[in-house]
Amino acid sequence: MNLFFLSANYASSGFIVTLCLLTAADVVGRYFFLSPIIGATEMTCYLLVLIGSFSIMDSVAADEHIRVDFVYEKLGSSGQSIMRRGGALIGVVVFGVLTWQNGVSLYESYYMFYETTERLSWPVWPARFVLFLTFLSSLVVSICQLVTDRPLRWTWSNEAEGEI
Repeated sequence: MNLFFLSANYASSGFIVTLCLLTAADVVGRYFFLSPIIGATEMTCYLLVLIGSFSIMDSVAADEHIRVDFVYEKLGSSGQSIMRRGGALIGVVVFGVLTWQNGVSLYESYYMFYETTERLSWPVWPARFVLFLTFLSSLVVSICQLVTDRPLRWTWSNEAEGEI
């Protein structure tokens, strides 16, 4: 399980590098050679979907949410547990709705309309499929965190402490 989320983290990092290289090549081509990369905007949109969805899934699995540490650290262990479970419950609701809506959108874009991008004519459904899978994974992780009250993936701080 940890390898799956760690792979998503590394894939997201690779997509960030790819996005940077694509943007740099597009800018150089546009301003120095008067020839931009055709469809660079659409490729950027696809890369941003991949980066965002994989990063969200990995941060949910590692329980690396934004918290107000000032308040969180002042609470006792039972208060921290309530705060973690409350966050997991909110995650279940949010990722449940996102999974459902992306499933409907995926179905419509593939079976009903077969949407494509404007310039490159790439199908839209693969990006929606990735969103659906990552939101579904985040939903399952949130349910597991609600039940177990602990993250499903190790974090860098756990590795330093000898926990995995």
